[in-house]
Amino acid sequence: MLTFADVGKEATPYKDESGTDKYGKWALTRFERDRSNGASALGPNVMHSKVWVAKDLETAKGLFKDESAKKGFPERTESAQGTVEKIKPTKFGEEFSFDSAFYQDGDDKVWQHYRFVMRVGNVVAVVYLYGREEFFQDKKDHTWTGQGDWFTSAVFHRM
Repeated sequence: MLTFADVGKEATPYKDESGTDKYGKWALTRFERDRSNGASALGPNVMHSKVWVAKDLETAKGLFKDESAKKGFPERTESAQGTVEKIKPTKFGEEFSFDSAFYQDGDDKVWQHYRFVMRVGNVVAVVYLYGREEFFQDKKDHTWTGQGDWFTSAVFHRM
């Protein structure tokens, strides 16, 4: 999962939990930073991760399927509107899926939601990122900048 060292400057820890459910053991972290222009330039404003060590491979495959099917970004607190176009994040793991959406606020700032689900063996991870459009997409051609890949890569390399 993401750690305080991963998320960088001006991030505040909001959740650090662990437990066991029907899939196996899990751990969850959530960090947020202020929505100001300065803090938003440092990286995503919300960085949420949850990782399970499933009981076995079949359970992990079922969990991956269940988490990949979730729509509407259950981790979000801000609105989600249409899908973000032209994005091709790096795929990590034996199975990988992602979903995206945007939110335009009253000041015409565009914010983006990303939810990544990865599976490696019996380990499944969900990484949710939310932040300013210019962090995730190139301003000119609106393609994926790759900066969001850093967070999914950090979790993947711990799996």
